[in-house]
Amino acid sequence: MARQNVSGRFILFLLAVGIALTAWYFYTRPGGATLPSGGSLPPITRHPNRPPADHQQYLQDARRTPGDVIEGITKDDVCTPGYSKKVRNVPKHLKDQVYEEYGRERQEGVCCEVDHLISLELGGSNDIKNLWPEPYEPRPGAYEKDKVEDYLHRQVCQGNISLEEAQKQIATDWYEVYQRIH
Repeated sequence: MARQNVSGRFILFLLAVGIALTAWYFYTRPGGATLPSGGSLPPITRHPNRPPADHQQYLQDARRTPGDVIEGITKDDVCTPGYSKKVRNVPKHLKDQVYEEYGRERQEGVCCEVDHLISLELGGSNDIKNLWPEPYEPRPGAYEKDKVEDYLHRQVCQGNISLEEAQKQIATDWYEVYQRIH
C-alpha cells in the first residue's frame, strides 16, 4: 500500500513539473506573453488550447494591434485624476488609417470605435500599434471592454495588481478578464 502511495505522489509530481515547464515555455519563448518595462509589447501568440474561434471575434488582430505602452509610465501617473484626458490624442487621420488596416468603414455608432487596446488609464499609448476598430456588437463589445479597463485601473490604483500585470492582462485577452469579473 505504501508503495502505491509513493507511485501516485511521484506521478502527481511529474504532472506538476510538466505543467510548470509548459507554462514557462509559453511565457518565455520569443513572441510569448512577457511584458517589457516600457515601449512596444511583443507580438501576442495565442495558446493552442484557447476557447473556440467565436471567442476570438471579441479580440483585436494581434499582428496589427500588438499593444503599446508609454515608456516610463508609472502607477502614480495613471492613478492621477484626469491623467487620461491629458494624454488622449488620436487624430482623425490615424483613426482612418486604423479602419483601413482592418478593412472596416467608419460608421459612428454602427460598426465600431477606434479604441486603445491597452487603455490610456493603464498607460497605453496613442500609437497605431495600440489602436483597433473595436466592435459594439456582438456583445461583449466596446462598452464591456470599458468596464474591464475601469476594473483593472481600480485594481492597479488600489495596489491589488501591478500596472505591468494589468497591461499584460488587457493586451493578452481582455475578454478573459471580462468573464472573470462578470
